[in-house]
Amino acid sequence: MSDYDDRGKPPPTGLAVPRLASNPTPSPNVPADIRDPALFYPEEFFPKHLLCKASDISRPNFDGLRKVKAAIDEYREKNRKKQHRSREKRGAFAGDDKATVSPECMSGATADTLLVYMYRGQALCARYKHEEQINASNEDIDPRDLVVWLLGVRPFWTESTWRANRIAASTLIRTIPHEGSDEALAFLDRIGRRPLYQYRPSTLAGVDASSARRMDYKHFEKIRRTLPLLPHRNKACSWLNDWLVAGLSTGLAPDEWMLTEIEPDKTGEHIWLHVVDSHAAEMGLRGSYRTIDLCNFSAEACEAVVKTADRARQWTLAGSFAQRKSELSGLLGVTSKTLFRRTKLRYDLESLQHQCIANMTTIYTREHVSALIGALFIGDKSNRHQPWDSENIIQIPIPLEDDVQRFRRMIAIFETRRELRKLRGK
Repeated sequence: MSDYDDRGKPPPTGLAVPRLASNPTPSPNVPADIRDPALFYPEEFFPKHLLCKASDISRPNFDGLRKVKAAIDEYREKNRKKQHRSREKRGAFAGDDKATVSPECMSGATADTLLVYMYRGQALCARYKHEEQINASNEDIDPRDLVVWLLGVRPFWTESTWRANRIAASTLIRTIPHEGSDEALAFLDRIGRRPLYQYRPSTLAGVDASSARRMDYKHFEKIRRTLPLLPHRNKACSWLNDWLVAGLSTGLAPDEWMLTEIEPDKTGEHIWLHVVDSHAAEMGLRGSYRTIDLCNFSAEACEAVVKTADRARQWTLAGSFAQRKSELSGLLGVTSKTLFRRTKLRYDLESLQHQCIANMTTIYTREHVSALIGALFIGDKSNRHQPWDSENIIQIPIPLEDDVQRFRRMIAIFETRRELRKLRGK
């Protein structure tokens, strides 16, 4: 029974996965409580052996992943130096030497800079203890709880404010003598560096306004049927066909495929997909990766996930992942533009994650969707997507219970803060 269940009812039995469609036609076999999202807790309807904790599964093979991580770091360093040289030629540093280089990219921060971040981190910690009513010194708090609070209130800060607060919190946590400090830093680094999903409108710099943020089911099937028929592009078409299935089934962002690992469970009941943060300073920590269970996937979908993960790793080691990703995204865009001439927006690889999230919102609560994508998903109405019909949502990934609980706390903090702001008239 879930810790959040206060209805006193035993969980229904059976393996059927409940669906909360926007216009549902309730099945006589579905309990009435499922029809009300406010009373629905997915943990109760999944078999208990599928609700795994991080302590119940093995860790990824970091020895093999470190080689891929090294290739990613080398590629990013080359790009950083290339951009730096370009900015020097344009005179970007004329006013102040390295003025536009972010502190995270500098070889070392000055003592004064570290002191400013430390003061700011202490202020954030004091605010956290006040709001959470914690009577303890900074050395006695659990830094993992501090990170959860920070990520819960993050949506109310601008990106520039959040960036400064993230660095300040990292500076403070490094001084806390707690066994969870490294995990807290890894989790803050993994989640904190990513932009908020629900606050990424198409007008944001770097986001193509012509890209579709959903993918119609009939269009998806038509694209898959058309790709094998295209001449002279057999390899690319096969790669894209697998990526379409894998991306829409798992909800991974395109760049996340670089550091993934598939691991079948020894019992044969689970298939783990480990997704490691490519920016992680230390890959061995629990907070540096998330794990998704693919035991509900069909054989075809599992094969597509395995092939996409293997290809992404090979391309990354060869230094050609960005090029291959661009080629496949372009092929998808050209194909969709040719097939659907009346559609103003074009599909790209990002559209797959958006549609997967839309589909999962008909099955899961916000904390489960957040755990699946590894980012806080608030799900405001302004960013509501159109999910597929329930009979077309076949592949259902399962997040770890630890991740769900952690994001549940974040969303609770966010909702509390939002209600308080409404009462203050903000």
